[in-house]
Amino acid sequence: MTVVQNRSPFQVALVVRPPLTGVVALALTHIRAAPVEMQISEVGRAGCDFAVLDEAAADGGLRGAIAEMVKSNRPVLVLVRNHGMQGALSAIGLGATEILRVPFDPAELVIRASQAIHRTTGHLPELDGDVKVGKLHVDVTNGHIAMNGSATHLTPLERGLLYVLIANAGRVVSREDIIDCVWGADAEPNSNLVDRHIRDLRRKLQDDWRRPNVLATMRGQGYMVPITD
Repeated sequence: MTVVQNRSPFQVALVVRPPLTGVVALALTHIRAAPVEMQISEVGRAGCDFAVLDEAAADGGLRGAIAEMVKSNRPVLVLVRNHGMQGALSAIGLGATEILRVPFDPAELVIRASQAIHRTTGHLPELDGDVKVGKLHVDVTNGHIAMNGSATHLTPLERGLLYVLIANAGRVVSREDIIDCVWGADAEPNSNLVDRHIRDLRRKLQDDWRRPNVLATMRGQGYMVPITD
């Protein structure tokens, strides 16, 4: 096994529905990849080393995009939604190198992406555990999210929720989009699921909702991690 070091970043074609786009892009920075958002019709001719394609954003172009990538031995990871096996089996049938069901742990995306790259190139990308977003440090290798050098113990679900918001720092993420990214089809309908977990996160992070450093409430819209130095 060879780890690729000191090379230019992997160029990754990204066709993913927001706000999941931010989650995928942040996860890929852990393997020093450079995601490039584009339309599904551009994937085959963009010349990227790797592609992450969301079946929900493919607009009927998934087959052609995968075929063009596979033709030149470039790996493709397809994100499928949690609606039985059909989406996963369809992606496999189209030639996807890897599939990953939404919702997912960002660390799993890093593993699957690394595996896809290794399978087609024989090399593993170099892993960068610590990624900084404002005051927060995200380390996918051990699941820690730290602020000011201190990593509060979070449950996997709390960590996933915070990761979604960090990945979209500076942008409001609606409750519906948070549920899609974190709970998927397992969410309780018509509940205050997101609000309850945001309250728990604020308590653990000692973040005052009136003067938030990490989690800001955008009334009637959703939640946001403000961009701060």
